[in-house]
Amino acid sequence: MGTGIGKAVAAVFSGIRDFICHFHFLRDIGKDYLEPAYARLRNCLRSHATSSRLHALVREIRQCLDKQSDQSAALAKAITTTTTLKDTELISLASVYSLALWALQGKHRGGGYGFPFDRPLFDFATRLLELERLMPDLLNLFLTDDKPHESQPVFKLLAEACFVAEDPELRQAVDELQCRCPIFDRLRTGHAYCPGGWR
Repeated sequence: MGTGIGKAVAAVFSGIRDFICHFHFLRDIGKDYLEPAYARLRNCLRSHATSSRLHALVREIRQCLDKQSDQSAALAKAITTTTTLKDTELISLASVYSLALWALQGKHRGGGYGFPFDRPLFDFATRLLELERLMPDLLNLFLTDDKPHESQPVFKLLAEACFVAEDPELRQAVDELQCRCPIFDRLRTGHAYCPGGWR
């Protein structure tokens, strides 16, 4: 879509219809349309160092789980059969470990096309906000007065989610992307907006 190549094509291929690549056209539009909010989101997540702290939490819990590796069969059975496991600490650790990995996995989502088609930081932030939304339920599940040490990993995970959720600039960037991304995705699938709505 550059001026120079446009003139060259017109001179060399005079009278031949010249089409713009849909992928490159949308990539340019998407960057203009989504990058401002995405950049704000990137900066907010970087300032909180959320990813680094979640990775540290995952490593810490993995060490604890490794020490209880002899209980892995019992844990797997409890999960698959939905039976109660006597070792509530193991359940708490495994749950927090899984939730932290689930949140981090958001950073690896996408089809490999790069931004703006893939928006991994948006997926990551959305998952953290979902954890914060579920915080009361998670605390009810894992908070124990008689064994407060078992609740520490839960608190650490939810603290990271809360740091993100309580950042107004980050929330604003996420809200903006939640509005803009579906519009961009409609363009990607070939839908056009005309007076009266999408077609």
